[in-house]
Amino acid sequence: ELDKAYKDGILTNKESIKLYNIYNSRSNLIKVVEEDTKVSEKDLDDLKEKIYDESLETTNKLQYRVNKKTISQQVVVLVLTIVYLGVIQYFTKGVTVGKKIFRLKTVADDGSRISLVKYLLRAVLISAALIKVPELICLATLNMEGFMNANKYISLLRNIYDMAFLICIVFRDDQKSVHDILLHTRVALFDKNGEEVECLMFNDELNKPAEEVKTTTKKPAKKTTKKDKEVVKAEKIDD
Repeated sequence: ELDKAYKDGILTNKESIKLYNIYNSRSNLIKVVEEDTKVSEKDLDDLKEKIYDESLETTNKLQYRVNKKTISQQVVVLVLTIVYLGVIQYFTKGVTVGKKIFRLKTVADDGSRISLVKYLLRAVLISAALIKVPELICLATLNMEGFMNANKYISLLRNIYDMAFLICIVFRDDQKSVHDILLHTRVALFDKNGEEVECLMFNDELNKPAEEVKTTTKKPAKKTTKKDKEVVKAEKIDD
C-alpha cells in the first residue's frame, strides 16, 4: 500500500487516510511526510525502514514479555520431557507410548541393558536442554535488549544443532542421529513375538538392480547301449 500511495510521488489526503487506517500504530511515522508534497524514492525507503524497525521492536517486546511470563511453564515442560524420555524409558526398558504402538524399542548396540545415566543423557540431547537451559537463564537474568542480543546466538546454535540431527538421520545408512551415535544406542523394530526385525527400508541391497536369473537346462541322460552294458560286464569279470 505504501508503494501504491507514493507511486506518483505525491501523498494525497485520501491516500493519507487510507495509510493511517492500515498503519494505525505507525501513523506518527507517516505524518512526517506532508500531504500533497513531493516524495522521493529515498524518503519512501526511509519510511519503510522506520516502519520495519518499529514493528520489529514491538514484536520483540511482545515476545520477551510472553517468554518472561512463561519461564516456569517452560522449565516444567523441559523437566517432564527429560523424565519421560529418560527415567520412564529406563523402567520400561526402552519403550514409550509411541514406541509401543509401532513396536519400537531403544536398545544398546551391543545388546546390553542401557543404564539410567545413558537414558538421561539421551533425553537431554533429544530435548536440546543444552541450548534451552542457557536460553532460560538469559531470559530470567537479562533485560529485553540483552536477551534479544543473546537470543541471536542461541537461535543460531539451535539451528546448527537441529541440522546436525537431520543430516545424521538422512545420510547415515543406519539412520542414527547424534544422541544414538554418541551413546551407542539405536531404535530397533520388533515383531509381535518380540523378535527383532531387520529394517530393510534403506538397505543398499534393495537399490541394486536385480540380477538376471540364469537358467540352465539339464542335458538328457545318455542312453546306455547294449555295447556299453557288455563293456561294464567285462570289466566286472576282470575285477
